[in-house]
Amino acid sequence: MNAANKRAMFKRLLKIHKPLILIGIHDALSAKLAQMARAQALWSSSFGFSTVSGFPDANILSFTENLDMIRKILHQTSIPLIADCDSGYGDLAIFYRVVNEFEIAGVTGICIEDNLFPKRNSFYDTNRTLAPIAQHAAKIKLAVSKRKDKNFIVIARTEAFIAGLGVDEALHRARAYALAGADAICVHSKKDHPREIFEFAKRWHSPKPLMAIPTTYWTTPPQTLYDNGYQIIIYANQLLRSTIPAMKRVLTSIHNNEKRNRVFSQNLATLQEVFDITDANELEEKELKFNP
Repeated sequence: MNAANKRAMFKRLLKIHKPLILIGIHDALSAKLAQMARAQALWSSSFGFSTVSGFPDANILSFTENLDMIRKILHQTSIPLIADCDSGYGDLAIFYRVVNEFEIAGVTGICIEDNLFPKRNSFYDTNRTLAPIAQHAAKIKLAVSKRKDKNFIVIARTEAFIAGLGVDEALHRARAYALAGADAICVHSKKDHPREIFEFAKRWHSPKPLMAIPTTYWTTPPQTLYDNGYQIIIYANQLLRSTIPAMKRVLTSIHNNEKRNRVFSQNLATLQEVFDITDANELEEKELKFNP
C-alpha cells in the first residue's frame, strides 16, 4: 500500500465509530509484530528510538537518524504510521525540512508537541516550560501549508497537563492549535487516572478529534476513553517496556543450568518463528527463482 492510500485509510478509520488504536513501535521488528497482530496503525516512538539507541529521550538523536529508522519500518509494513516528531527538532527553518522529509518518506502524518527544544520526556522529573502558543501555532501553520498531500495528518500535542498548568491552559493552547490548522489534538497527562483529560474533552467544543496516551492510566479501557471523547488512543511504549524484563530474565538465567533450561524452553521464540517474521522463506524462493 502506497503512502497516499495509507493516509486515506487513516482518514477512513477516523470515521468509524470506535476507538482508533495506534501501537507504539521502536524498530522494524516491533512494527512487523504489531502488523501481524492486526494493529490498525503504528506510532513511531521517539522515546523508543532513543531507548533502543541507549540514549535518554531528550532530542539527542537527530531527526535524520529517527527518519532513517522510520524508513526501515515503512519498508517492512503496509499500515498507516504517525511519526512522533517531538517539538519539531528546532526552529521553523529546520521544521520546514522535517515536514518535507517525513512526507516524502511516506509517513501518514506527524505529531508535534509544545515542549521547548530540546524536549525532555514527559515523565522526567524536571521543571517544564512550554513553548509560547504563537511559536507552536506557527509550526502547525507551516506544516499544514507546506504539505503536498492534504491527507498528510498534522497532530498538535499539548503538554499543559504535564507542566501542571491545568485544564483552562490546556484548552487555550489546544484551541489555538486547532485554529492554526491541526487535524487532531493530542492531550497528554501523567496522572494515574484520566479525570483531567475527561474534563478537557467535556469542554472541547470542536470537531477536531482528540488523541490520548494512556501510559499511566493504562487500566482505562479504550472504549471508555472513546466514550469520553478520545477517538485516537496510543499505546506508545508498552512493547518496548515489555522487552526489558524478558531480556533480564534470560540474562540472569544463563549461568544457572536449571533456571536456564526452564527460561529457554518457556520464554524463547523458536528459530522458525524468527525466520517467519523476517520472511526467510521469500529469500529462499528468490534464490531459487533467480539463481537456480
